[in-house]
Amino acid sequence: MKNRIFRVLQVLAVPFKLLLLAVPAVALMVYTNYSVDCSGLFQGDLSNRTVVELLLDGQNVSCLSQMDQRAVAELYIQLQPAESVPETAVLGSSRVMQLGSWLQGTTVYNYGVTGGSYRDTMNLFYLLDQYEKLPQRVLLGIDPWLFRADALDKRTNNDLYEEMLAVALGQDTGYVPAEPGRFYRLCDSLVQRATRNERSLASLHITDATLPALFEPAYFQGNVQYYSRASGGRAVTEDGEEIPFRAVSRAEMLANEDEIKCADGSIWYSWSFRNPTPDESALAVWEQTVTFLYMSDYAALETDQCRLFEQFVRYMQSRGVEVVFFLAPYHPTLYEYVSTHDVEAHAGFFEIEPYVRAFAARIGIQVVGSYDPNLLGLTGEDFFDGLHVRGSSIQKFFGGFDADGTALPGTEYDGVALCPLESEEEADPDDGPDDGPDDGA
Repeated sequence: MKNRIFRVLQVLAVPFKLLLLAVPAVALMVYTNYSVDCSGLFQGDLSNRTVVELLLDGQNVSCLSQMDQRAVAELYIQLQPAESVPETAVLGSSRVMQLGSWLQGTTVYNYGVTGGSYRDTMNLFYLLDQYEKLPQRVLLGIDPWLFRADALDKRTNNDLYEEMLAVALGQDTGYVPAEPGRFYRLCDSLVQRATRNERSLASLHITDATLPALFEPAYFQGNVQYYSRASGGRAVTEDGEEIPFRAVSRAEMLANEDEIKCADGSIWYSWSFRNPTPDESALAVWEQTVTFLYMSDYAALETDQCRLFEQFVRYMQSRGVEVVFFLAPYHPTLYEYVSTHDVEAHAGFFEIEPYVRAFAARIGIQVVGSYDPNLLGLTGEDFFDGLHVRGSSIQKFFGGFDADGTALPGTEYDGVALCPLESEEEADPDDGPDDGPDDGA
């Protein structure tokens, strides 16, 4: 009897030993597939990851014009350590990308993207909220095309926008969150137990769709091969092609011929863009004056867009975030031209700033800047072109924030004084309803 039991135990010991040997092998495979992640299933696309890792390391990064700026911004939010979230986040288009760490009294990161639309701005704040990386303050670039529904950029993450509308703003967009499968729920429960609820699969950026890849031998083999190719210190893609993004020194920045993304998220333009000849500057301003980006044939302020804008602002405030509006000025030549030529076609544009200021006064939001450069004491020399004001010129009318969070005046002009704040009770009720101006206003 004893011999029979012994033989049974011997037989059972074989799979048990195999299991003990398999556990470390599986653990190694899971770790490698997650950490190397050559296809970017968990850590993000390799090119974007290279950029984000350099930025998080405090480096300025080359080749901004070749970046997928929206994907980089999204991945930056995902990978940014919670303890390094800045006090102030800048959201908007390239017209606010001169705002950076020079702002006084606050730490800053600029999440602006070239051609940023209202959807881009809303998406990025939504991600800051979802990843629990909310700043104390959002410095929101109020580009006039925020109030034009058809002013869209083909690079926008529209799927994320639909999710944001449904989850954050409670709109019925047809978005339905996917139900995770049984295996995902089991693994998620094990992770939470092992980490005492400090981690989950979601916090590790593992989805129901990507979870199986952690256990795929073929993906493990691909990651091992990629790691061996990249071990020489070169940043390469999954196919072994060299990634162009690299750290740029201060000395290199002075003569660069491509745009650079700075460690604070702001933009550093090429040498030729920063130093155009008078003829080049005049031509750029004139071309932008004629096209008037996104604002051609904008005859009236769009009520629905105003409602969406106000809903978004109140959503930000509901998350405990202070909101400050920033109106980037236009070049004097451009502003004068649209003020005197074909005014009816641009009538909606001239309604935007008064509306924004009235809304800001009603809910106690500070407003910095103006579309009108003359109100800020700026001349043509303060601009790179018709749309983009120099960072050094922003400092003339805006300095940053004091200890109480009040916007500071600039070195030459108190641009903050353009919008004295009123309490909601003191605001003139004739300024318009909270849900936007009347049709045709």
